[in-house]
Amino acid sequence: MRLFPWLAACLSCLVGCSHAIFPTNANQGGGGGSGNAPVVLSVHDSPLTSGISITSFSVTITGAVLQPGNVALVSAPGQTIELTQLLTNSVVFPVQSIAANGYTSLVLTVSNPQITILNDTGASLPVGNGQSCGNGTSCVVAPTISNGSTITVPITASPSSSEGTLLELDANLNDIIGQAQQGLSLDFTQSGALSVAVTQNSQLTTALGDFYLHGQVTSVNSSQDQFTITASTGQTFTIGVSTSGSSATTFEFQRANCTANNFTCLASGQTVDVNTAVLGNGTYSAVEVDFDQPSGSQLASGTIVSVANINNATPSFQMVVHNTLPANESLPVGTPVTVNLANSVNYEINNGQFTLPAGATFGSTSDLLVGQEVEVNIVNGQISTNPLSFTANTIALEQTQVSATVSSTNAETSLFTIGSQAYPLPAIYSDNPLQAILQMQVTVTSPTIYQNLSPDSLSGVLVSTQVSTGGFLFNTIGTVGSPTIQAVIVRGP
Repeated sequence: MRLFPWLAACLSCLVGCSHAIFPTNANQGGGGGSGNAPVVLSVHDSPLTSGISITSFSVTITGAVLQPGNVALVSAPGQTIELTQLLTNSVVFPVQSIAANGYTSLVLTVSNPQITILNDTGASLPVGNGQSCGNGTSCVVAPTISNGSTITVPITASPSSSEGTLLELDANLNDIIGQAQQGLSLDFTQSGALSVAVTQNSQLTTALGDFYLHGQVTSVNSSQDQFTITASTGQTFTIGVSTSGSSATTFEFQRANCTANNFTCLASGQTVDVNTAVLGNGTYSAVEVDFDQPSGSQLASGTIVSVANINNATPSFQMVVHNTLPANESLPVGTPVTVNLANSVNYEINNGQFTLPAGATFGSTSDLLVGQEVEVNIVNGQISTNPLSFTANTIALEQTQVSATVSSTNAETSLFTIGSQAYPLPAIYSDNPLQAILQMQVTVTSPTIYQNLSPDSLSGVLVSTQVSTGGFLFNTIGTVGSPTIQAVIVRGP
């Protein structure tokens, strides 16, 4: 599959899964099996090796069926997922209890693909169907799906009632996105485009995996130590908490002014971030619950793509929306929008209990940076059209995800750098018309999680290899002359 020539120098940072996934205690409490086999489906993606200037890529999975037996893992009308948020994180579907059997394939059906391009190349770009994207603009494209929207992915899985089963679907964007008719096209049937890893565990009270959920609390059941949230994807999850022992759920409710800082702080209507373990028995157990915003808030999360107007008398910036909570039809996934800053703005960092390094600041317009993932509170929930805009009075720094080539490492100072003249950073940084960013420093700490490296530590981060980093992106820290990411997760190729 051939990529656009102009894409080779563009974005391989597919930005931000909103909030952090933190290190966990993998043993959380739970009940026994039900006689059927609990199965959980999750999705993550692999980065583009040459890069594409994409700030959003969404697709709806309308069907996920195990064969033989036509066993559905996704219910109607399906779930829209934002693939650019899944470089170092995963989206999880509600656990299904299915017939214990041997399965040889997962049949996926996809629809409604949408890609948002940020064009900072200095020229107009073809995007397909005779259309082009003007320089300096964000353009929404509905690319053609080649070779059909139903894809059969081979698997070997035999779920049983005595063990939990996790199916991890990996979408390789490098094989999916290509060129057709002088524009973007998608082909999910390419060899290597989709694959499934199967994990099974006979310890039903042990975590199959840890996942991030961002949602609004819909109910709290103190008698059963459970609460229910509606996630930004629209799915509903009932999550248990552990109240004692080394596996007790931790809470971060300082911004809610709840001094108890425990389960009693939860209330319906709140927006919360939950790091949850999916147990082998098919239940969810909260590892950490962090307060986000109070009841009545209308939130939008996305990537900053321009700060050209941030120093004006009426400051504003532009971002591409990745999700809204509650879901808001006026701001669909991938929408470019202007965010006007209120006269008084609260600046926050949604790091929960993850410790940030000294000097990490996010407290004014000078700390805003193209490429940051942020969550904003829409004043009174009011959204204007033509042009699409709203006013925000709270800006919270979220995790940004960047995929780039390692240019140096320094074990003594616990950091490595990404980007160089030979292997530039994604175009959203390197082609920034205000100030080109050619390199970033990545700082690691003891809580940093390493994946797909050998070994899974800073020693496994090698010069001239590509890694994906998920963490908090700061304009500068102290005397560092380039943006710095405090890494929560570092994932190898």
